Amino acid sequence: MTRLASRKQGAFIGRSISWQDTPLPILDNHPAPELREERGGGPRPPRFLSFSWPSNGIPRWPRAPGTRAFSYAGRKFPPGIYTVIRSIRPGFFLITFSSSESMLGIFNKIILKIYVFVKTIFRRLFLEGSCMPDKTFKTLVVSVGGTPSPIIFALNKAKPDYICFFISEETKKMMEENILPGLRYQPRHHDWIMTPNPELLSECYGALMKFLPPMLEKWQVSPEEVCVDYTGGTKTMSAALVLATVERSCCYSYVGGSERSKGGVGVVLDGKERMHFLENPWDQIAATERKEAAILFNRARYASASETLERCVRKVSLDHQPLFRTLKELVDGYGLWDQFRHREAKVHLYRSKDVLAAVSIEKAEFRPLVNRLRENLQFLETLLAGKKPSIHYFYDLLSNARRRADLEHKFEDAVARLYRAIEVIAQVELQELGIDSSAVPAESIPEPLREEFLARYRDKLDGRIRLPLYASFRLLEGMGSEKAGRFFSLYESRLKSVLEARNSSILAHGFNPVERSTFDKLWGAILEFSATKAEQIPEFPILQV
Repeated sequence: MTRLASRKQGAFIGRSISWQDTPLPILDNHPAPELREERGGGPRPPRFLSFSWPSNGIPRWPRAPGTRAFSYAGRKFPPGIYTVIRSIRPGFFLITFSSSESMLGIFNKIILKIYVFVKTIFRRLFLEGSCMPDKTFKTLVVSVGGTPSPIIFALNKAKPDYICFFISEETKKMMEENILPGLRYQPRHHDWIMTPNPELLSECYGALMKFLPPMLEKWQVSPEEVCVDYTGGTKTMSAALVLATVERSCCYSYVGGSERSKGGVGVVLDGKERMHFLENPWDQIAATERKEAAILFNRARYASASETLERCVRKVSLDHQPLFRTLKELVDGYGLWDQFRHREAKVHLYRSKDVLAAVSIEKAEFRPLVNRLRENLQFLETLLAGKKPSIHYFYDLLSNARRRADLEHKFEDAVARLYRAIEVIAQVELQELGIDSSAVPAESIPEPLREEFLARYRDKLDGRIRLPLYASFRLLEGMGSEKAGRFFSLYESRLKSVLEARNSSILAHGFNPVERSTFDKLWGAILEFSATKAEQIPEFPILQV
């Protein structure tokens, strides 16, 4: 244990701490579910733990739902938010502990650089293109051709339970007479897929796409349990095998060697084989998928963006999963917000905030996202802390309407939200006067309006007086409301025609479509009579990741 106590931004770096001695708060609603899932119940502790230290030396960490205090090397820490940035391998994590909105402490930067350096060295020495003789897989899909020795070597090293041979008519005999007898273990099951023509890419690819998925489904293996070895066969067979399995495999292997025939350009000599496990191709493919998810998010297609990121989480390597899982958490949060499920949205967004803040230290493109996320969370906090209705619900409806119009071009939906926003303005004004628009006391109605309102708006069943939009503003006008005065000053000249267009739309009482111009006119009129400024309306971030 090394303690760096000379800095106000401190860190502990541990090497031999058991999980029993370090009970971290792993709960279902914890802001960092990555820790619970990635460690998989294993015995290894986190290797890095960093936390912020206030200037007066007294910890002042913010509380978060579902967190609890824990002890680390004899020192007790209060509740806080623990977040996994990325893992180098299973059981090896960089974990940050946030004590404030900012995570730009100098020491966090140092820890992050150490982590990146260690990760790079580890990958170069032990993962990328290296010989890993102890690596095993449940299923190995292997192309057959050329010499049988590399294939036998690969199978004996990996020892898969299931083997799928990709063969041609000419190499079936090699599989039966050379490869299977050469195995030093007994697989649970093996099968083969035969290409009609080993020289035609379309024929090879077609055979694999037709027969491989049902075979893997029959064996009940997931993508992370499949490795594809493309050493044997024609170059066309190898290319087809990679193309057909890129959606169904997380690992590729190739048998090379230190010595080859024909002066180093021929086949690998027997006994000199080395099995190379190549980096998961989805770590590169996912970069494109992440951009696709960003495009979907920026078009308000939150469910589709979430599905894209979830697919990446299942397929990328372990050290890439936390970032994609965090982005999915972010997208899910904004998707819930878009459905007005504010409290659920807040939980998801808080889970993503600290991880993205930590990533933004290294990757500047995440900083605008983190800044906007913090602004949005502050808005949510204020909205949820207030009463219903409140002016923040009005601002949120305006924001939602703008997304429907600008991102989806659904002007009927957008205008419906604007109409509801006008109602909220009236409800908020009445609430400040102690009046509920769904149950208006008769004595609160000014005398000139009372008889008319009782006749038109009193419910015959329960006797309650319920006021629609226009009547609410008439009541406010009768009580001297300034905002109601602005409403009626615009009503005849600008609001009446667009509200009539809304009433005749197919989502209201008619069958006419709503045009963009109707939305723009109503939007401008609402901002004017409500005296709303653009900065008061929350904006979702634009993903540029």
